[in-house]
Amino acid sequence: MKAQVSSSAGVRGHVSPAAGSAPTRTYQPLTWIRPSTGQVLAASASALGKAWLTIIVGTAVLVGAGIVIALVLTTILGVLGLDAADSYS
Repeated sequence: MKAQVSSSAGVRGHVSPAAGSAPTRTYQPLTWIRPSTGQVLAASASALGKAWLTIIVGTAVLVGAGIVIALVLTTILGVLGLDAADSYS
């Protein structure tokens, strides 16, 4: 069963475009470019390199933050007169 559409003009089955709307456009069909194996490998190597760089920099930042925290804690304990080395002897 097909629905009948009526417009304000009273013509059955006809729908007039809204006022001020652009005419319908015909677009070209979408096309995709198939990348070569070299392009895929280059993109993968680039992404892998960025991932490794992020891991290395992140690890260095965490180790550096740990060293700074240890130095600050040691300095504070030294000012308070506590020496952690005494507990090892």
